[in-house]
Amino acid sequence: MIHDFIAHVGYADKVENGSALPAEAIDFMAAALAEEDWDLSDDVAIDPDFGMERFDKYLHTGAAFETEVLRKFADTLMEQTRYEYAAQAYEAYIEREDCAEDMPDVIRVYVAALNYSGKLDKAAQVQGSIDKRIGVDSEWYACQERNGNLEAIANANQ
Repeated sequence: MIHDFIAHVGYADKVENGSALPAEAIDFMAAALAEEDWDLSDDVAIDPDFGMERFDKYLHTGAAFETEVLRKFADTLMEQTRYEYAAQAYEAYIEREDCAEDMPDVIRVYVAALNYSGKLDKAAQVQGSIDKRIGVDSEWYACQERNGNLEAIANANQ
């Protein structure tokens, strides 16, 4: 089923006037990927490939929409209080996306997911490297300046 939605997003991207389908497909893919037990036929509550392993199995081409799905996937896991998995997804998103306007917010939620999952040392490490990731000398900051995203810069400075 995930493959069908990937195909629909690809088709909708080619349609001249666009469509609401990609947003709905992205939401569906994220929700489907966030389901712990796909087969419901065994005694295992969580499938062995649940989390980023499953995400990477289905979404690995580098298409632009995959990053959107990854962000929605991370947010879905966070909302479902699957903090360890959410932290892994946010980390992957941060590694793959270098110019997202909302990166300061993503990093804040990532740190929260790490804290909630008991990875306090890693959370402190991420907080300690925020300036490197979104500070004045970072690629992210330069990207925001190039794009005129003054609000994003102000958010990062806070």
